[in-house]
Amino acid sequence: MKKQFRYGLTVAICLYANLLNAQTLQTYSGKYEGGEAAYTYKTASDGERIYEGDFRYTNDPVRITGRYKNDMKDGLWMYDTGKGKLEVHYKGGKLDGPYRFEGEMPGLKDVFSDRDTSRFELSFIMKDNRVTGDASVENDGNTFVGHFDEGGYADGEWIYNRSWRTFRCLYKNGHLQSFSYTNSGTGKTDTLVYNNLTHIVPNKIIHLRDHLESLAKHGWIPFESYSPTLEQEMPGNTIYWQTEEMPQYPGGWRKMLDYIRENIQLPSEYFWGNVMGWPRTVVEFVVESDGSLSNVKVARSWDSVCDKEAVRIVKSMPKWIPGKHNGKNVRIRFVVIVSYSHLCY
Repeated sequence: MKKQFRYGLTVAICLYANLLNAQTLQTYSGKYEGGEAAYTYKTASDGERIYEGDFRYTNDPVRITGRYKNDMKDGLWMYDTGKGKLEVHYKGGKLDGPYRFEGEMPGLKDVFSDRDTSRFELSFIMKDNRVTGDASVENDGNTFVGHFDEGGYADGEWIYNRSWRTFRCLYKNGHLQSFSYTNSGTGKTDTLVYNNLTHIVPNKIIHLRDHLESLAKHGWIPFESYSPTLEQEMPGNTIYWQTEEMPQYPGGWRKMLDYIRENIQLPSEYFWGNVMGWPRTVVEFVVESDGSLSNVKVARSWDSVCDKEAVRIVKSMPKWIPGKHNGKNVRIRFVVIVSYSHLCY
C-alpha cells in the first residue's frame, strides 16, 4: 500500500511539475519567418508554443511590435514598413478599436486614383474585424469623411473634397440614396454628373475595403471580407449604381461611340465651327436585366435641340449586355456622354 501511495505521489508530482513548466514563460530570440523575432511563450502539453506577452519582429525595413494574450493578439500592435506606419488594436485576436495608417503601402491602390502607391492617411474604428464608425482619409490635400454602420456598410452622408469640387453621397446601410457635387468656384450644385464622376465616391468606399483586404491577404491583419452593396433601392425593384459586372454596349465602348457618330442628326448650323466650347449632352438611363434601355433622360443639358437628339440616339441603341450582381442580371443606372465636338471640324 505504501509503495502504491509513493508511486501515485511521484506521478502527481511529475504531472504538477510538467504543468508548472508549461505555465512558466520562456523566451525565444532568433530566426523567424525570414527575419528576427523575440517573444515570450508557454509550452502546451502537446509541445506547441502558446504566445504570451510581448512580441517583436524585424526584417529590414519592416518592424512589428505587439503583445499576445493566451496565443491571441491583444491591445496595441504597431507595423512599420519603412514607407508606411500602421497602428491597430486587438481584442481576443480580432481587430477592435482605433485603426490608423499613414504613408505608402506598395501593392495597394491609392484611395483617390489608380496608382499602385501613394501617400495617404486613414483613420477609422474596427469592431470584430470589420470597419465601423466614423472614417476619414486624407491624400494630397483631398479629404474624404463618412460613417460606417455596425454591419460595416456606408451609412449617412459621405463628403469628398477634391480641389474645386465637393462630392456628397447619402447612404443608408450601404445603399446609395442620392449623389451630388458642388463647384466651389461657381457654387453650382448638380445632382448627377457624368459617369467617371458619378462613381468616384462609391469607388473610394470600395478602396477602403481593398486596403484592409490587401493587408489581410499578406497576413498583417485579420479582416472579415463582405460584399459592399452600393445600390439604390426603388419601390418593388432595385436599381444598382455599381456592380461587379457593369453593363456594356455590344462590342464595347468604341463601338458605342461609332454608333453615336454614325447616327446623329442635327441641323446644319451645328456643323463646321458653329458650335463653341465642348458641346455634349449627358444622358442618364437604366440598363434593364434583359439589356433593354429605359428611363432615358437628360442629366446635363447643352441645348434643347442637342438634348432631344441625344435622347433619341440612346433610345435607338440596340440592347446592351446587362450587368450582373452575385451572378444574376440586374437593373443598373448608367450615364453616357453624347458629344458633338466632331461636328465642329
